[in-house]
Amino acid sequence: MEYMSRLLQRMQQNHNFNHHSRCAKLALTHLTFADDILLFARGEKSSVDMMMKTMHTFYNSTGLGVNTSKCNVYFGDVSEEEKQNILVSTGFNEGQLPFRYLGVPLTSKKMSLNHYLPLIERILNKIHHWSAKLLSMAGRIQLVKSVCTAIASYWLQCFPIPKCVIHKIHFVCHTFIWTGGETNSSKSPVAWDTVCKPIKHGGLGIIHLEMWNQVTMLKLLWNLSKKQDCLWVKWMHSYFIKEQNLMNIEVTMGASWIIKGVMKARNRINDILSYWNSSITSQKFSLGSAYKVLYSDNNFVAWYDLIAGNMARPRAVTYLWLTCHRRMATKDRLAKWGIIGDVQCCLCHEIENIDHLFFECSKLNQIWRDVLSWLCVDYLPSPWNVELQWLITYCSGKGKKAWIMKIAIAETIYHCWLFRNVVCFGNRIDRNTTDIVNNIIEAIIHRSWHSRRYREYTAHLMLHT
Repeated sequence: MEYMSRLLQRMQQNHNFNHHSRCAKLALTHLTFADDILLFARGEKSSVDMMMKTMHTFYNSTGLGVNTSKCNVYFGDVSEEEKQNILVSTGFNEGQLPFRYLGVPLTSKKMSLNHYLPLIERILNKIHHWSAKLLSMAGRIQLVKSVCTAIASYWLQCFPIPKCVIHKIHFVCHTFIWTGGETNSSKSPVAWDTVCKPIKHGGLGIIHLEMWNQVTMLKLLWNLSKKQDCLWVKWMHSYFIKEQNLMNIEVTMGASWIIKGVMKARNRINDILSYWNSSITSQKFSLGSAYKVLYSDNNFVAWYDLIAGNMARPRAVTYLWLTCHRRMATKDRLAKWGIIGDVQCCLCHEIENIDHLFFECSKLNQIWRDVLSWLCVDYLPSPWNVELQWLITYCSGKGKKAWIMKIAIAETIYHCWLFRNVVCFGNRIDRNTTDIVNNIIEAIIHRSWHSRRYREYTAHLMLHT
């Protein structure tokens, strides 16, 4: 393709060739990516014929020809007679905007909602395949983090996405996380805005796409001010900015919808002013760092250390996170929603709520006491509102005891919840908790043994028993 570029540059020296009206200042005739090429010229037969002659020269030299069935010509403000002459000369088909290039649609007008359907359908196709698998909630959360948001993020870095499209993607993702499918059949235990917060603010760290789109627009704005070697930036300075102050330039009604979206990002600079100034100095703008600054606040949750760095199984950590939010589907919550009428605990016949299950209930209290005994911790379990404060204090350090305790509480809550569900809905008659305690201890040993730093302490606990 380098040889092709040299041929096109040589072609420009012919005074009979006329550039596209928006390419003349940069002498831009083509863009290439791998074996794809976009050619630009004024909508007249003479200029197009010169390009076709150049392509023929390239074919004679390399043997690489043009497949006319795969090529299209896109016109703008060209007479019908001139169109027909160009189509006959090239043998190409007339194309219609938008068309897909590098995975995103290209168009001269603001895209309608229908143009975003491929993005939504692609995410739905991923969810359709995931629904066939027996994924836990933790697995669904991880897949949304790594796949769904990554698919959307590529589009978000190209142009501003309408809020209604982002809300649709959010709806698809949160429905999949809570139900495992495409239809919303139940209430969401935790609001989506909370789920998208960083872990230290009580969320799960899923990217909030609306906020991410604002950051990507800030990145494009930063590129306009500092990244002078980029072709797009050069084009913007040549045809739009024209040596004006980027921060004060007035956006006209005739400006592109993408330019309007980028310029609108100037309103958010004050929200990340310190980072913006440092990025100007360091000549580096990080999307991740800017997102953290834009989304950060001082409302840290006290139980952050229980979730962050917890080496328990992801599904167990997820249930611990729900418990810290007091959003487990206990009978008192289900009764408020009108789903059930009986609110008695199926293990001890007291009123079932989050404080009762963890750990006022005699059965579950005994399970946690046995686990604490194995950990050589002399402590009498309390209701969850008190227990959580004790756990926060106990796990505030970085020692081996705090590290093991975080695993222990996550695995205990998970197994206690499973035990409660089996008794309530599985008609389990044998309510012996010995097997439950053994399963929790085995999980603690299995998860902690992978760390050499804490393996010796884990072996000490095993020998103690």
